Amino acid sequence: RLLMFVSPDCSVCAQVLPALDAIGRHSDFTPVVVTDADAGEAGRAAQSTTATTVSSLDVVRAYDIPGTPYVVILDETGLVTAKGTVNNLEQLEGLVTTAERRRAERRETEVG
Repeated sequence: RLLMFVSPDCSVCAQVLPALDAIGRHSDFTPVVVTDADAGEAGRAAQSTTATTVSSLDVVRAYDIPGTPYVVILDETGLVTAKGTVNNLEQLEGLVTTAERRRAERRETEVG
């Protein structure tokens, strides 16, 4: 999973959110938009993507999110493989590349 934490009034979030659909199509990660806003504001915050949107203060707290937009990428076991603030598509792609590399390295270690 790729969790993107956003705020309804975050202009940078609005600029980066449309990239989630492309990330979902071209990687093994399933994008999910997470916000601590109520359900109505959550839908408004994620209107530029088809990714599932979750409104949960508990999830925001669990990952200790320092601000938005922020991405946490998890492997199939729930281990965080990459995380960080994303202000543009290049930073988002960089996190995806890092997560994919770490997953491949872990698989090599497990096999070899």
